[in-house]
Amino acid sequence: MSYRRVTVSSFGAAVVSIADAKAHLRVDFDDDDALIAGYVDAATRYVEKATGTAMRAQTWSFSLDRFWNRCQPLPGGRVTSVTSIQYYDVSETQQTLSTDDYIVSLGIVPAIVEAPNGWPGTQVRENAITITYVVDGPNEPGLLQAVKMLVAHWYENREAVDNDMKTVPIGFDSLINMHSAGWYG
Repeated sequence: MSYRRVTVSSFGAAVVSIADAKAHLRVDFDDDDALIAGYVDAATRYVEKATGTAMRAQTWSFSLDRFWNRCQPLPGGRVTSVTSIQYYDVSETQQTLSTDDYIVSLGIVPAIVEAPNGWPGTQVRENAITITYVVDGPNEPGLLQAVKMLVAHWYENREAVDNDMKTVPIGFDSLINMHSAGWYG
């Protein structure tokens, strides 16, 4: 079975403020604010991609070839709402599942969408089901620290010029690995 996730939109604020990033960098001037803001955005995206976890409010679209079981986990972190569940029925007509036909457990990660009476029959095809939902950043201290560490690394090492280029600190990799998709603790 295959699936794909698409971030439809990101609408959350920066997860690390410029002031917090500058404090971490020990920068006390404003000349590099735009540069630091760019690093914060890029580092946030990097951490999101590496962990499969949203760090700011986003709308995600998760597509499946078929429903797994009665309970369908939703990746991405803390889900705050399910916008819609659309599917292609056996006659290849796109339908939207009524909210009365499923229950969403939002208090857990990953969130679970459950069909108490079973899921409807779907067409056998790629992306037969699309679940659209809003996921909010977990604000996990470890992930926020990983963003700051990556910002600091990029700020101190702006260009790769030779083989002596420093690698990202080991602590960064440890934080990312601990929060990678599939690890729930």
